[in-house]
Amino acid sequence: MFDRLSKEGLESFARLISNIPMIFYVLDREWTFLLSEGAGLKELGLKPGEVVGRNAKEMYKDYPGIIQAIEKAFHGETMKMNHYVGPLFFENYIVPLYDSQGKIEGVAGASFDASEKKRTEEELEKTLRFQNALINSIPGMLYMYSAEGKLKVWNNAHEKITGYSSEELLDRNLMDWYANDPESQIAVTRGLEKTVSEGFGEAEANLQCKDGRAIPFYFTACPLVVDGEDYFVGMGVDISSRKKAERELQELNKTLELKIQDRTDELEKVNAHLKNTNLDLIRTNDQLRQMQAYAIETEKMAALGGLVAGVAHEVNTPLGIGITASTYLKSLSGEFIEAIETNSVSKSQMIDYLEKIESSSLIIHKNLEKAGRLINSFKQLSIDQSDEPMRSLDLEEYLTEILFTLSPALKKTDIAINIDSPEEIRIITYPGAFSQIITNLIMNSINHGFDSGESGRIDISLREEEDFTVIDYRDNGKGMTEDVKSRIFEPFFTTRRNLGGTGLGLSVVYTLVTQKFQGSISCYSAPGKGTQFLLHLKSILT
Repeated sequence: MFDRLSKEGLESFARLISNIPMIFYVLDREWTFLLSEGAGLKELGLKPGEVVGRNAKEMYKDYPGIIQAIEKAFHGETMKMNHYVGPLFFENYIVPLYDSQGKIEGVAGASFDASEKKRTEEELEKTLRFQNALINSIPGMLYMYSAEGKLKVWNNAHEKITGYSSEELLDRNLMDWYANDPESQIAVTRGLEKTVSEGFGEAEANLQCKDGRAIPFYFTACPLVVDGEDYFVGMGVDISSRKKAERELQELNKTLELKIQDRTDELEKVNAHLKNTNLDLIRTNDQLRQMQAYAIETEKMAALGGLVAGVAHEVNTPLGIGITASTYLKSLSGEFIEAIETNSVSKSQMIDYLEKIESSSLIIHKNLEKAGRLINSFKQLSIDQSDEPMRSLDLEEYLTEILFTLSPALKKTDIAINIDSPEEIRIITYPGAFSQIITNLIMNSINHGFDSGESGRIDISLREEEDFTVIDYRDNGKGMTEDVKSRIFEPFFTTRRNLGGTGLGLSVVYTLVTQKFQGSISCYSAPGKGTQFLLHLKSILT
């Protein structure tokens, strides 16, 4: 058979596969190479046909795994194995060759360089480990429920707080946490209704743990679509301390009221002739106490609720993008492995697959970095962030990277973003804080400058002025009134409180620009005229 094949077909077959980025070979019963072709030989420093006539056992004497696989193929097994040759990682497929009588006369093999695939899989695994570590490092509960209310994903804190094992938590019904507690059930139901209608919901309810405890929690929820299936994700924060403080404040108020009443009675006995005046003072004093208590409670609740809701909402966005991208990677890898096993992969398919792997991995990496920065957004209002290292940035290139991480949010709009930099501008600065500034400005334009579905434009121009880098940021949205413009940098000021706004976005921008970047920021806007932010950042920070 091999004599006939070598004369009639091996040369034609060799020409056919010579440009395929793989290695194809045929051995006879004596382990002699009859064929060695394919563009993949170049990676090993070999030429097509160079090893024909040589003995495979001698060539692979340092690779016992390959010899063992070939021996099994000579015994009729179809083999698939992986191995390293120096720094290169190869995937091999070895099959027996039969003559017309059904006897094995040799083996045929195909190998291809899977080094890039191996590196990609290792990077993906690192990314997933980091993602899981990040999720499990959060002290509050994180969760993802299906549209039917079944628990699908949770973090370690969820198990620790509730006392349930992972087996007990899987597919646990949402309302099981609030059994025999109608008030909590109503609050959670209303929160879910807002999640569906407005894209964000929140509720305060008593979480029933396995040991019988009922812990007061503040819960949030945002909708998420994965592989065409509807879910909602969110986080839960223990508010026991806040509730205790509220009760103590109420008790203190009662005590104060009693003391004041006693003192008032004494004054009435001693100063009967001032009774009418004292009655007026008592009524005024009672009203003042009520107004003070209401003002304190309102401010405290607004600050706490706004901060928690804002952070939860912002963190859910990059985490949702990371989950979606990783799910897509898993599906893509499954399809590609199936194609490899059927030997139906073309060069273009392989390149397309690697490009998608690279793009999705970058999205996951960037958004997980963003999630970490968002969790630290509380500190960006007041504390020094000297722990973030400075480095040199090409501003135009880095702005392009920022826009890439925002692509999931930008794709939902009809807003075009243009970057204009007449020359390469480099600054030595904090990349994370700079990304936070640009991200907050863009999201502010999307959320406040344009109505849903409205087309628009954002222009970002760069220039240098002495020791400062000037960023001229403009959108052609609906602008703002003078009253709104005068308060946009105040912490917690927002015109979208009922839609989940925290009022921290531009306040963070102002704090970073003036303190961390030793610069200034000005805003120019009018109704119907769009909005402009002019930033002066120190080019070299000291």
